[in-house]
Amino acid sequence: VAGGPAADALLAVAPAPGERPTLEAIRQRAAGVRWAPRATAPDLASGSLGGLSASVEGRGAPSALGFGWTKIGAEIPYDVVNAMRVRGARLVEMSCEKLGTGEGTRAYAGTLAGRAPFTVTVDQRTAPTGGATSYYSVSLALDGRHPPRGPTSGCDF
Repeated sequence: VAGGPAADALLAVAPAPGERPTLEAIRQRAAGVRWAPRATAPDLASGSLGGLSASVEGRGAPSALGFGWTKIGAEIPYDVVNAMRVRGARLVEMSCEKLGTGEGTRAYAGTLAGRAPFTVTVDQRTAPTGGATSYYSVSLALDGRHPPRGPTSGCDF
């Protein structure tokens, strides 16, 4: 439930086949994001969506829309990938990399009717101790491609 607004925004921004969304189109489609008057460098745009930070990455043209969260000693309250699945997207894990206890990165190949193929990347860390930082970030690439296949074993984070 907590990841629903981010899932809605990511799916709304996912481009149609052959489309490269402009910054203005992303701002309009990502309903609910409160965009800051000025972006935080190096992002093209930054803002917030509930308890998540929002950013549009790219050099000149937008390349990805992402959301992030961080908190000391907390369990991660977001699962945007499954929220996207509930909304009709098909996401297949293409690779993962375990970086440590409770920490890693996953890349998913995404498809949705009427949209170009897309890549969703999730980076997360669940704090191993009460004083450590937990973080979660999810981004959707706007290049109309799936990620390359890589290793997927041993990613029980």
